[in-house]
Amino acid sequence: MGLETGGYPKSVAIIYRGEIAGTIGFNEINKASKIGSIGYWLGEGFQGYGIMTKSI
Repeated sequence: MGLETGGYPKSVAIIYRGEIAGTIGFNEINKASKIGSIGYWLGEGFQGYGIMTKSI
């Protein structure tokens, strides 16, 4: 874990019922402004279950 992400992982897998459903991560972290942007991908078969809402 590097300093560029403030010691946090930059991206992680989203696991749903034992399967990798997608990924979510920080695309940018600006420590001076205390803001960041999140990027994500969720497999088509996992959409519509609220998984991404819970992940964010």
